[in-house]
Amino acid sequence: MNIQDFRDILVSIYLLLGIVLTLVLVVGSFFIVRALLALLRAAKRPLDNFGEASDAVIEHVVTPLKEGVSFGSVMGGGVSFLTGFVGGLAKNAFGGRRNKDKKKGR
Repeated sequence: MNIQDFRDILVSIYLLLGIVLTLVLVVGSFFIVRALLALLRAAKRPLDNFGEASDAVIEHVVTPLKEGVSFGSVMGGGVSFLTGFVGGLAKNAFGGRRNKDKKKGR
């Protein structure tokens, strides 16, 4: 066996190993791309839901605020909140004791 025959055998082995490695890399790349596409398809549904939620917020919150809220409606809401809050405090402070006293007396 000559050195040239040994060289030819080594070149053939390296050539076959290169072809096998190339095929493994191509198949591996195919599966990686396929997995990434499946991941993107799975992420599509939550992203669509987020888009629908943001559209609803824009439609029901931002648009009315952009059109403007009247001063009277803000004041009416504030007065309504304050009267309800004070009424609840008064009920708990005065009305709650009477009910507890009545229950104890029975």
